[in-house]
Amino acid sequence: MSNPYPHELMVAGVCFSPLIPVLVTAFFAAVATVFLLNKTKLARWFYAPSYVFAAIMVLFVILTDRFWIRF
Repeated sequence: MSNPYPHELMVAGVCFSPLIPVLVTAFFAAVATVFLLNKTKLARWFYAPSYVFAAIMVLFVILTDRFWIRF
């Protein structure tokens, strides 16, 4: 029985973990979300914005892993 999810990604003969595209996607989604929070001035309600960025990135990693790229 084969697992349909990738265990590794191969680019030009070099193997990468499938966690790398998940982290890149989550990082850019978190940057976009924080940009929108700053633009709408909702970021001023947070005590520590850097922790909020990390929490949003972790949230996007979990959501990306759950619904799009499973590693």
